[in-house]
Amino acid sequence: MCGTLDYLPPEMCSRNGATTPYDKSIDIWSLGVLAYEFCVGEPPFEAGTDNSTKARILKRDIQFPNYLSAEAKDFIQGCL
Repeated sequence: MCGTLDYLPPEMCSRNGATTPYDKSIDIWSLGVLAYEFCVGEPPFEAGTDNSTKARILKRDIQFPNYLSAEAKDFIQGCL
């Protein structure tokens, strides 16, 4: 694996990620992660261990703070 775990999309985190085809939509996913990080100050799926972070990515387990605007949430969810 190459890159930062926090930005990997689900199709690259899955067990068959090496054989699952992916396209430029993974860049849109990373944009959503980056937008969340800009707004909140931390990655959306980061957990205590790499395996926990991967599990949150695969489940798309994202929590939005109350102060985040509806427009920001919509943009981020649209990217993810």
